[in-house]
Amino acid sequence: MASTEIELFGSETIYHVLNELYVTHRCCRHDNILDCKSTVQNRKILVSFESSKSLDSFSLFQQGCKEEFVSYVMMGTLAALDCIHASGNRVHRKINENTVFLDKNCRVKLEFPTRISNPDLEYNAKTLISPFAKEIDIKMVGDLACSLYHGKSQKKKLSEGGRSTLPVLLQDFVNCCVGRSPTISKLMDHALFKQFNEFDRYQQELKELLE
Repeated sequence: MASTEIELFGSETIYHVLNELYVTHRCCRHDNILDCKSTVQNRKILVSFESSKSLDSFSLFQQGCKEEFVSYVMMGTLAALDCIHASGNRVHRKINENTVFLDKNCRVKLEFPTRISNPDLEYNAKTLISPFAKEIDIKMVGDLACSLYHGKSQKKKLSEGGRSTLPVLLQDFVNCCVGRSPTISKLMDHALFKQFNEFDRYQQELKELLE
C-alpha cells in the first residue's frame, strides 16, 4: 500500500487537515480515484492508498508506449478529473506520471490532492474555483499524454528544445487540452477515444505486459 506524509505547519491543526481529507475523500469517490485512509502519528498525518503503482514506476511508460495505451490512461485520468472538478468544486493541481497509478488489475487511478493551501477554508458550492485553475489541470493531462507516448528520454530532448512528433489524433487531443477553454466533456468525446476505444482489451494487455 502506497503512502504519503502530511506535516502540519503554522496555524494548521490535525482537525482542520483531517476534515479537509475527509471532505475531499467523500466528495471524490470514483472508480478512477485512489481509495485511501488517514492516521495521525506524531503531529504528522499518514495517508495510505490502496495497493497500486505510479506510471513512473513502470519501464513501459518510462520508455514510451503505444497510442492505444495512452488513450486508455487518458480516459481514466479524465474520468477521475471530471469527478474532482464536479464534486466539491475542486482542482487537482498536480497531474503527472507520479500521481496517476495502475492498481493490481491495471485500472487507472488518479491520486486526489492531499495537500491544501489553506486548511481553514471550507470547500463547498459557494467556494468558486476559477475556470483558469481547471484549465491548468486539463493542460497537465495533455502534457502527460505527450510524456507517456514519448517516454522519459525523449521528454528530456523536448525540454531542451527538440520537436515533438505525435500521431495525428494524439496531437489533436493534446492541442485541445492546451487550446482555448477546454472542457473535460469535449475531450472525453474526442476522436482519439473513438479510434482507440477498446479499453477492456487495453487493460488486459497492460496487465499481461506488466506482470
